[in-house]
Amino acid sequence: AEVESLEASIAQYKSDYAVLIRDVEALKAEMESVTRKVERAESLLKSLGHESERWQKSSDGFQTILKSLVGDGLLMAAFLTYSGFCDFNYRSLMMERWKNTLDVLGIEYREDLGIVESLSKASARLLWQSEGLPGDQLSLENGVILDHAVRFPLIIDPSGSAIAFVMKRYKEDKIQKTSFLDKAFIKTL
Repeated sequence: AEVESLEASIAQYKSDYAVLIRDVEALKAEMESVTRKVERAESLLKSLGHESERWQKSSDGFQTILKSLVGDGLLMAAFLTYSGFCDFNYRSLMMERWKNTLDVLGIEYREDLGIVESLSKASARLLWQSEGLPGDQLSLENGVILDHAVRFPLIIDPSGSAIAFVMKRYKEDKIQKTSFLDKAFIKTL
């Protein structure tokens, strides 16, 4: 009888042991799952921290743009209005004078304002170059002026590159090229 009770208690111990091992394995699996979740959460928090920094920098950049919006707008409007008739050196001189005037008036503007970049898209500039416009600063400025012009510009072009660009760019608008030497100059105008 004593052997049977010992065998019964051994069987009970084995059963209890099996339950405890199963519980331990379940706890280990749950612990691994929780550990992975904690690692993902930490990674997400780290990523959100970087994103927060990026947003803060963007916000600071937007604040700078907002502060200089009036001055930048005045510089771009002045460029489009008055620069078309001038060569590159005189355009630079006028831009410096306009900036000095804004300084005197206390109107903020961005020192690194790129007129061409602000008034045109990169895709438009690439299109212009594919249509024959040279890639130098003066030609790109001329492209911006042509793109925003509401009147027909007078183009004096000894090299002929601007004429070729304009003819290709506006060929669907039935543009015509003329010269003072053409017999039908007045008729063409």
